[in-house]
Amino acid sequence: PSNVLITASGQAKLIDFGVMQLAGELTQTAPKLVTHYLCAMTVNYASPEQLNGKKATISSDIYGLGGLLYFMLSGRSPFENVGGTLTSKIEYINNQAPENCALSNKVTFKSDIIGILHKSLAKAPKDRYRTVTDLINEIKAFQQSKVVSVSESNHYHNIVKFLYRNRVINVTLTSVFIVFLSAFIQINSKNQQIAKEKQSLLNISEELKRTYSQRDKTLADSELEGEVLYLPDSNKLEPEQYVEIMLLMFDSFFYQENVTAYSRLIDSLTKWTNTRNNIDELTLNIIRFRAALSESNKQEMSKNYKKSEKYLSIILSLERPLDERVIDLLQFKNQEELTSDHYISKLLERLERDIDISTLSIQRQYLFYNAKGFLYKDKNYELAERYLNKAYDLAKNNSKEVKLWRFVDTTSILHNLYHVWKGPQYRGLDKLRLELIELIPRLDRKTRFYAENLGELIRIEIKYSIKNVANIFEKNDIDFTTSMKGHSPSQALIYRYYSIFLNVLGDYENAGKLALKAKGIIAEDSGVKNSYYIYYLTALAYTKLEQGSSVGAIPIIEQSIIPFTRLHDTKDFLGFYQTEFCYRLALLENTKRLKELCFDGFKNTTDILGKGNYWSNYAASGVIAWYTMNPSDEKEKQYITLLESDFEELHNKEKVRRGFILERYFISRKNIEKSSHYQDIVEQAMDDYYGSVDAINRYYHQI
Repeated sequence: PSNVLITASGQAKLIDFGVMQLAGELTQTAPKLVTHYLCAMTVNYASPEQLNGKKATISSDIYGLGGLLYFMLSGRSPFENVGGTLTSKIEYINNQAPENCALSNKVTFKSDIIGILHKSLAKAPKDRYRTVTDLINEIKAFQQSKVVSVSESNHYHNIVKFLYRNRVINVTLTSVFIVFLSAFIQINSKNQQIAKEKQSLLNISEELKRTYSQRDKTLADSELEGEVLYLPDSNKLEPEQYVEIMLLMFDSFFYQENVTAYSRLIDSLTKWTNTRNNIDELTLNIIRFRAALSESNKQEMSKNYKKSEKYLSIILSLERPLDERVIDLLQFKNQEELTSDHYISKLLERLERDIDISTLSIQRQYLFYNAKGFLYKDKNYELAERYLNKAYDLAKNNSKEVKLWRFVDTTSILHNLYHVWKGPQYRGLDKLRLELIELIPRLDRKTRFYAENLGELIRIEIKYSIKNVANIFEKNDIDFTTSMKGHSPSQALIYRYYSIFLNVLGDYENAGKLALKAKGIIAEDSGVKNSYYIYYLTALAYTKLEQGSSVGAIPIIEQSIIPFTRLHDTKDFLGFYQTEFCYRLALLENTKRLKELCFDGFKNTTDILGKGNYWSNYAASGVIAWYTMNPSDEKEKQYITLLESDFEELHNKEKVRRGFILERYFISRKNIEKSSHYQDIVEQAMDDYYGSVDAINRYYHQI
């Protein structure tokens, strides 16, 4: 800038052409240039190619003009603030763009000017303006509010410049437009207001749906503080929106087990429906179904489930097509009801007929397929597998839409299905089991879902390793004392298996107390006339048999478990229970009732499942337990063949159980070689199964 002088009339005069004369003669490298010729130029305004010892060109002039323009606008050179040594400064100029030009470091110039400067000061000559005339034309275009080349792609910016250039015409046109617009607004103001309110309500609805559909993020202890509970204003929402939001909120609080909140919500919604006469029958019964669930407290929930069936019946009787909201009702059915409730089968058929399931949300597809899987799990294993796998894949691949505890539930029941259907040696079980071990600790420990699924994990793990079960109890602070203090139905399964665990350790007295307690919790929660209660009653019978008390066990078996199972469950389940009691009772007596238990157990199992599978071989173990105490005959060989056919594939617990029976049988037949063989296998299996747990199994020592 010191080489540019301005005359009184405003004309610019350029002096001292030494830079160009000198630069044109340079052939030296950059370091030599810096040493010998830096005095001939100012480093802040020299182009990178000059600083690197190359010849100066027209492009170098353009770079210098860019630096001059930068100075004229800001009062400083482009790289004036760069400190350090001369070498480091040149290095910086070669590689870094200058700061955006600003006035006093506060007011940045318009983007067009910044663009012109950046193009003028580009590091590579080819990136700068081709000629000085091009640079001048750019500056003039900016002064006249025309499009400059550096901003051609910014359409919005160019439109603004066009409007500014033609501002007189534009102001006139705008004024006319405003007059017409004002008239239009006056005519349509009411419609505009209605549309705006409707959109606002839609926004509110969507926001509330997002909030209350993320239920798994609020499944912890969501206690109400005093009387505070947010309820939407029915006067500000369309009726269908209001109902939808209220039901979403109800479902959220229901699964938090927040009785106060969901009861107040459904009461408010019911009162609202009573004031209106235009609510359709389907919507009314969807609301009434939930209201029936909340008529009492959660201790009497099983009674409420029964009351809610009335409304499922009404919904099924409606002649109009059902819609997807009905699928949400499936989430309130527990496993037993999904399996046995005759309304569920009809409802699922109707839904599949009325709705294209594939078009539904992920969550509703999951609920539908999960319910279908549960429906068939005790009736048709192949169909159950098909639908449960669909639900499993939806949950696994859509963790944001399907809650974690639902995924755990489906994984657990799929594991149980394969265990019952294909036997414990089925290879697919390990994958599901390991997945449960990884998933369950991620559940919120304050919720019932954690307790229920932890119980399921223990139920699964006790088949593989008593050591693993002991570790689970220890990590979760579960012992006899804490279990005897608990009264939660969701933890009853844990208490049942802790009772079985104590049996294994030989603590029969406490095992009996805990089995009795778990049975009592279930009886109080869901009554005594259901398969779930019978499942808990069997633990008490097992304990008494393990303790050596056939007198205490037989009345439970003959008066409760066998009659109920024969009447209400499938023959294979009856066969399973008969076999379980048979091999335990065979250590205590040799009676007619023992023979009936053992042989009926085998027949009932094979009538349903056939022979040559895990369960027929399992049932054969009961028959061999009877033969152990009775004379040999030709038929016993077929049972021995079944019992030995899959022995090597069994997990350790079952190897111990069947191995004891085979060992005792071969002792009774005076086959010492065979009995010693199974004794060795049983001893190794016990070491693997019990690990470091200090367990004394009385059957082992008896043999």
